Order: sequence, then C-alpha cells, then structure tokens
Amino acid sequence: MWCRSFKKSVQFILFCFSLCLFVSRTDAVEVEVKFSPRGGAGEAIINAISNAHSTLDIAMYSFSSGPILEALKRAHDRGVQIRLIFDDAANSQPENEGDTTKFEWSGRYEAAGIAVRYVDVRRGNVKGNMHHKFMIVDGCPKGLDADCDLSKAVLTNGSGNFSSGADKRYDENLLVIKNESWLMTEFQKEFHELWRRSRYFRDQSYVGDMGPYKVEVDLESSPNFKPVFTSQNFAGTKNFNYVYGRHAVADALIRAIRQAKESVFVATGHFRLMALANALRDAKRANPDLDIRVISDSQEYVFKSRQQYAFPQSGPYAFHTSTTRAYDACRKRYPAPQERCEYEGGYHLSRYLFEAGIPIRLKYYAYIWHYPYEPQLHHKYVIVDGREIWTGSYNWSVAAETHTLENVIGFTGEAVRSVVNAYTENFKTLWRLNHEGLKAHQDQLETLDSFPIHFGGQYGLAAGQGAMALTLKEIDNLLDRVTKDSPGFFKEARPEHTHWNVRTQRGEIRE
Repeated sequence: MWCRSFKKSVQFILFCFSLCLFVSRTDAVEVEVKFSPRGGAGEAIINAISNAHSTLDIAMYSFSSGPILEALKRAHDRGVQIRLIFDDAANSQPENEGDTTKFEWSGRYEAAGIAVRYVDVRRGNVKGNMHHKFMIVDGCPKGLDADCDLSKAVLTNGSGNFSSGADKRYDENLLVIKNESWLMTEFQKEFHELWRRSRYFRDQSYVGDMGPYKVEVDLESSPNFKPVFTSQNFAGTKNFNYVYGRHAVADALIRAIRQAKESVFVATGHFRLMALANALRDAKRANPDLDIRVISDSQEYVFKSRQQYAFPQSGPYAFHTSTTRAYDACRKRYPAPQERCEYEGGYHLSRYLFEAGIPIRLKYYAYIWHYPYEPQLHHKYVIVDGREIWTGSYNWSVAAETHTLENVIGFTGEAVRSVVNAYTENFKTLWRLNHEGLKAHQDQLETLDSFPIHFGGQYGLAAGQGAMALTLKEIDNLLDRVTKDSPGFFKEARPEHTHWNVRTQRGEIRE
C-alpha cells in the first residue's frame, strides 16, 4: 500500500515537473530578426502594431512612413493607447529644402490620436537628439506590478527609423522580441524616463515629473540579453544634460572587444569614435590572429593624404581629410588623459583604421554623396567571436555617446543562436557585396562619354544594385581614374547631378 502510494506520488511529481518543462518551453524567449532592404521589417512593425491590445509606446528619431501611420490609426480606433516620443517634434524648420518639418509630422500624428512629445537633449550649449528606434507593444506603461501581464508584450528595436528608406533602400536590422519580461521592463523604464521629462510639441511646455518607474515584482535579469542606454550618461530633471566622462555604451562595446578571442565583425553606418577605433587597434596588437573586419558606409571615406588638398576643405561639398593630424593636435593640447581626445568629435576614422592594419571596406555607391539618392549602409552592430551580438540605434560616433539618447542590446546564448548566425551571414554578404562588379565599373569609366555619379542608387543600375564593398585602396584608385579623366569633377559637380559628362566636363541631371 505504502509503495503503491509512493509510486503514485512520484508519478505525480514527475508529471508536474514535465508540465513545468512544457510551460517553460512554450514561454521561451522568441527572437526574430529582419534585414532590410525589402526583408520584411516594415511588415513586421505593422504586424506588431496590428496585434496590439492595449498600449503602444514608441521612441522614434524619424517617422515618415504612411503605412505605419495608417496601422497606428487603426490601433487607436480599436482603443489602443499610443504614446510617441518623436525627436525634435516641435521643430518647424525642414532638414532639407522642401522636406516636411517635424512639426508638421507631429501634427499629423496628434490628429491620428497619438500623444506626441519630445525631449530636450544637450551637451553644454550644443543641442542633441533622441535617436532611439524602439517600440513596446502591450507593455506595462504605468509600472510593473502583479496586475500587469507581459505575456503578450513585444519589443521591436534596431537601426531603422519608421520610414520607407529604412524598409526598402537601406541596409538595416530589426529585432522583434517576445517572452522576455526583464528586457521589456528595462525598455519600459527607459521610455518612462523619456516621457516624464518630455515636452508638448505645440507649445513646448514641460509635461511634468511623474516619479520613477515602479517595479513591484521580482524579476531576474535575463541570461540572454543586456540592454545599455546612453541616458546613463545624462543628468537633469526637465531635460537631459550630458555629464562629461560618462560613456556607458562605449564602455560596454570596448569590454566586448577586449574579451574577443577569435573575431570582431563591425557593421556601422558611421565610425567616428576614436575610443572604439583604438579598442580595435589595441585588440589586434594584443592578438595578431584576431580576425577584425569593419564595413561602413560610403560617407565615411577619407581621402588619402596626397589628395587631401586637391578638394574643398569647407562648405557643402567638403571632403574629409586626415584624422590622424586632428587627433595628434588634440593629444598635444591635452597630453593627459588620452580619453579626452578619444571622445572629441570631428574624426572620420576609415583611413585611421586602415593605417592601423584593420581591414575595412565601405559600401561605396556615389562619388558625391546626396541623401535623396543613396542606398545607405545604416546598420549599427558588432559580432564578437560569432557568438555575441551588440546592436541597436547607436552609431559608432562621439555624437551617439555624448549628444544623443541611444540604446544597444547585447545578446548571446543558445536561445538566440539562430539569430546570431543570421547576423553573421548578413555581415558576410555585405563584406563581399558586388565586389566582382568593380572591374566592369572601371571599364565604364574608361569607355563611356558620361558616367553616373550616384551609381548605387536610383541612377545607373537599379536601386542599390550598383553598390560595392570596396577597400580604401580600391576607392582611391577609382578616384584617381575620375580625377585624371575629369580634372574639374570635384570642383564643378554638385550632389544633385546624376551624371558627369566626360566629353563636356559638365554635370547633368537626368530623369
């Protein structure tokens, strides 16, 4: 009798244990990554909005997507409460001539039933930005307590804004994360800090302090995810003021680089932070076998020293010159600590990395960069040892660390192995992007009477298909060819020109 009762008890315990395992598996973290262009990022965002039941909290640097706005309108009509922190929402000045202003966009969102706010970010007297690109679906906006159910919560976060370009033209990445309560709460805390220091966009008045975000339940930190926010670098009650010497995200990235044993693959739209460049340089010196590669955007090209005085040094068509000279001048001015110069602005570091022996390629697609035409590489991620990813809104620049509100999420572990592998494949694709097309492009320069200035965008080949991942030496050689055949090119050509006529030495605009 006792044995039979004991056997049944053991069976019951095993049943409960197996049930717990089943529940833990069904509640396991879910992570999906979408890579632009045309990889489904816009659709994933709209799906997340369409499945919202109660709340949407959005922090977005730039928002110009009609389809996403329509999805938000439908969500509002079915009773979803929507809050939007929109960078510089009250700004009535267009970024480019003819652009819709942030103030006009803000008015459209408010008319759709969205509560729109912005925050004041500053480094001294220099105005900064709110550069986040995240959305929390069905989170806990009023605080985390026993009544808050995070089972349906979704976080979207990545490099892309809510725009057509981010979805269809640029290289971007978007994470869609579910069943990760601790990570969701950390982003909800960040949004709360933005909202409680926010301002109304119409009259710029202060919303008012709502107190700290309340967390009334115990949550273990995630074994897979570590979010870091540059808001840790700022102080203030009604605004965000940078505190000199704080660099939370850069510190996290530097630690990850220093711990690398096999490889460090960086894909970033901008690389302008000397502290991170030196971290890569020092890691390579400490371990010469460490496979370090960097791919960045065409904007990051720096002319070689013997060319630098042949091109404009100021004005709208200026080209970047030697970073080493500016850095050395800073070091002479401030011999200690080195950190001061590592977090100064104005450096463009592609050639600095090249000279330090770091393999670097640029997604090259235009001889003169012009925003409306270009299929930018807009990623901001690093892969360490093929096992760990750090990604988010953070460009590798001094502005990202000291002037703007940003985030990165570091993640690793078996639960996210397939996502890490997807990032690795994305990097490898970018690294060898259309490299075999270089010779055909060079042949065009030698044989055609005119050549496209923006050869990777909407002119020349189809959008994005003419872009090539090139080394600085390969770009140098291309520019030598251009300047030899068209000595007036960099003096006379303008960004809005689509083609350059070699025979007439004139810029042209073609439909």
